[in-house]
Amino acid sequence: MEKALSIRNRSNLKYTSRTISRWANRGSALASKVRTVLSDLRYEHNLKSLRLIGKGHVEGLLETYRERVNQGSLSRKTVATYVSALNTVLEYVEREDLKVSAKAWGLSRGSNVYANRANSPEASREFKAWLEEKYRESGNVNYRALAHSVELQRHFGLRARESFGIKLAEKRETDILRLGRGDLTKNARPRDVKIRIREQAAVLEKAKEFAREQGWRSLINPEFNLKEWMVFAYKTPSIL
Repeated sequence: MEKALSIRNRSNLKYTSRTISRWANRGSALASKVRTVLSDLRYEHNLKSLRLIGKGHVEGLLETYRERVNQGSLSRKTVATYVSALNTVLEYVEREDLKVSAKAWGLSRGSNVYANRANSPEASREFKAWLEEKYRESGNVNYRALAHSVELQRHFGLRARESFGIKLAEKRETDILRLGRGDLTKNARPRDVKIRIREQAAVLEKAKEFAREQGWRSLINPEFNLKEWMVFAYKTPSIL
């Protein structure tokens, strides 16, 4: 029998989630989690068939869940169950090479989650001060890079991923911050952010100056790939 792979519409989603649950012999509880995962893949990451699932879909979904944890709309305990359901889906479609660890992505219970744009100004300032203190103690410039990311998130409303990947060297001094596909925007959609006050321009210029000093294109240390950098950012970086 041909596998159920379509998640094009809600009817397909329901059928495919039930099919995967029966395949895994796990019952309705898993079906509910699988349906949530498939719905997020479809409507957040534009995947219409599990036949086409790739690394970008998986990592994009994990980033979506991290944003929701940071915003307080999901608990890490709940997200860990979604990651387990995602891995069941990947087993079902024979893509075990894409399976992921909630702990490695800072999404398991007990993980320390990176502050993002949804945090209060007070929390952002406290976290920035902590990062700067870590830099003074260790001399590790990665902490300074994260401090600049926190400032970009707070002043421009950027997602964490955008604040890491924004190509600072390419940004011109205008009254608009233009974000393109290469800046790691959600679903690779370009958007413009109006620079309304002098403080925003100063924050952007300081981040650009830092990146220039390091010889980096963005606030991601080029010794890291994107996944490694996000893992560093979302976990307590005690080994670095």
